[in-house]
Parts: sequence; structure tokens; C-alpha cells
Amino acid sequence: MCSLTVLALALSPAAAMAQTTTADAPKPGTGHMMKDSWITTKAKSSLMFDKRVAGRHVKVETYGGVITLRGKVSSAEERSAAEQIARGISGVTSVSNA
Repeated sequence: MCSLTVLALALSPAAAMAQTTTADAPKPGTGHMMKDSWITTKAKSSLMFDKRVAGRHVKVETYGGVITLRGKVSSAEERSAAEQIARGISGVTSVSNA
């Protein structure tokens, strides 16, 4: 009985350290999601402050650097301006206008 207790106490710190090591490891894809969030935020604010586009009517989604624009605009010129604004944002690989 005594030897089992000693073994359990000896292994406890190793088990605790193993858990700490895996908990601190970064999750895959976290940087990718943060970059997409930044691109979305930048696109939304750029659309809101550009007089050529009614930005509040355009929804922006980003995945893997690809921006998807959705919503209603009043003209082909406004649609084109929204695409142009989105393409001008750093990190954008392409723009889809749905």
C-alpha cells in the first residue's frame, strides 16, 4: 500500500505538467480567423464611410481572405464601388458579390 501511494505522488507533478503544456498550445486556425475578422471590420467601416455606397445595407463576410458582399444597392455603380472598396483592403484575395 505504501509503494502505491509513493508512486502516485511521484507521478502527480508529471501529469499536471502534461496538462499545462497541452492547454497552452495555440489552436490551429486562430490567426486565420483573427485575420478574417480584421478584414471584415475594415471592409464594413470602409463601406460605411464611402459616400458612393449605402454601407449599412451591405453585409460583409470573410473566409480565408475572400470577402462576400450581400445586400441591396440602388445601382450598378454602387455595386461596383462596393466591390472596388472591398478589393482595396489589405489581405483580401478576392471579392464575391452575391
